[in-house]
Amino acid sequence: PKYQDYRKMLRDLDDRIDAVTISTPDHTHHAIAMLAISLGKHVFVQKPMARLVGETRDLLLAARRHRVVTQMGNQGHAGEGVRLVRSSYEGLMDQAVEPQVREQIDQVLKGFAHQAIRFDHIHTRRAGKRRFVDVHMHMPAGWTLGRAAALRTSVEQALMSAVPGLRATIQLLPMDVEAHFGDPKDLW
Repeated sequence: PKYQDYRKMLRDLDDRIDAVTISTPDHTHHAIAMLAISLGKHVFVQKPMARLVGETRDLLLAARRHRVVTQMGNQGHAGEGVRLVRSSYEGLMDQAVEPQVREQIDQVLKGFAHQAIRFDHIHTRRAGKRRFVDVHMHMPAGWTLGRAAALRTSVEQALMSAVPGLRATIQLLPMDVEAHFGDPKDLW
């Protein structure tokens, strides 16, 4: 059935309605929402939910008292359009690598770690189809640069073999040096 008066609709269909969405002229949002909430209906109301701050407090208190779920929304932010926009930019934004890729990275590093070698500050990201890992590799301070660089190359190659398309960057540090991101004493 179609109704011209929301009050009649809520009265006639009370036992058949669990929730209402309010997309009427702005000045009617508060009154309709208050009635629906007082009848124990969950409410999705388009913005603005009310004209005055006091009216929004009334809605909040009524929703708590009647134990109903309420949400104020904007049709442009609550529907399929938002999901479409998100799926279109998602591939452009950096994210952490997938858990299985991170596990592969951890397994490779574990294979190289021993008393003389330690890895930390492992940061991963993916951008589209590309995968990246940045790692600190700590080794004995007495090692030559050539020896450290050779090991770094081996680790990078092992990582890139385990995860096709991965780009690995490894910073070499002596075992007794810690890099603390954002710590003022580590900044020049």
